[in-house]
Amino acid sequence: MSPIESHPGPWAAVGLTLAAVVSSQLFAAVIAGPEPSPGVLATALGLGLTVGFGGFGTLAARRVPPPAEVRLGLRGFRPAFLVPMLLLVPVAILSSELDNVARALFPPSEVAADAAGAATGRLEAMTSLDLVQNAVLIVGLAPVLEEWFFRGVLQQGVVARLGSVRGVALTSLLFALAHGGPGTSFPIWLAAAAGSLLYGIAFGALRLASGSLLAPILLHTAVNACGVLGVAFAERLPIAGFNAPGAHSPLALVGAALVSCALGFALLRRLAPHTPDAPGAPREPREPHEPHEPGGA
Repeated sequence: MSPIESHPGPWAAVGLTLAAVVSSQLFAAVIAGPEPSPGVLATALGLGLTVGFGGFGTLAARRVPPPAEVRLGLRGFRPAFLVPMLLLVPVAILSSELDNVARALFPPSEVAADAAGAATGRLEAMTSLDLVQNAVLIVGLAPVLEEWFFRGVLQQGVVARLGSVRGVALTSLLFALAHGGPGTSFPIWLAAAAGSLLYGIAFGALRLASGSLLAPILLHTAVNACGVLGVAFAERLPIAGFNAPGAHSPLALVGAALVSCALGFALLRRLAPHTPDAPGAPREPREPHEPHEPGGA
C-alpha cells in the first residue's frame, strides 16, 4: 500500500505564500485607495488578509489528505501547554530587539526615516474608533488568518516532507518574508522580517509540539496584544527600544525575556510527543501481535 503524499510540499508552499502575499496587498490597495484614513486602511488590510491568506489557505487545505482535520490541527490541546505558551509571550521583547539590531546594522535612508516618522504621526493622530479597528485587525483577525495559512496549512505539509526542524524553519522563513508592504525600504523590511522570523519559530514549535492550531493562534494573539498595549500605554509605561525612543531595550528586560523563552522551548521539547510523524499526521497502523498460546515454545 503506497503512502499518501502530503500537501503542500516545499515549492508549493513558496508559491502559495507568494500568491497569498500579492493578492492580499493588491486587494487591500484597491480597497484603500491612494490616501486612506487609518480606519479605512485597517478595513482594507483585513479584507486583503481574508482574501489572500484565508482564500489561498482554504484552497490548499482542500488537497490535504485525510484525516485533514487532524493534519491541519483543528483540535484542542492539553492544558499543560498553557505553561510554555505563557513563557513564550516575552518573545515580543526579543523580536523587538532583533528589529533594533537589524535597524542598527542596516540603517534606513533619510527618506525611509521620514516616512516612518510620518507613519508615527498618523498613528498618534488616530481616533478612538481607528484604534479599535486596528486592534481588531492586529489582535483578532491577523493571528487567525496567518496561523491558519502558515502553521495550519503550510507547516503540516512541509514538515511531512522535510522533517520537523527544516519544516518549521522553512515555514518560519516564509512567514518572515511575507511581512512587509509595497513601498517599504529594504532596511525597514529586513528589520520586520528579522523579528517575524523569531515569531515564526516560536509559533511553529508550539504547533509542532501541541498538534493543535489553536495553541499558536493564542500565542500569536498574545504577542500582538503586547504590541498594541505597548503603543496604548507608551506614555505611562515607556520601554526604550520597544514602545519608546531608544536604540535597544534594557539589558535586564531582554535577559529576562531570553530566559523565559528558553524555558518555554525546553518545556515544549519535553511535552512534545516523541514521534517522527508530522504534527497531527496519523501514524501508520501497526500489525497486531499474534496472541501467545499457553504452553507454546
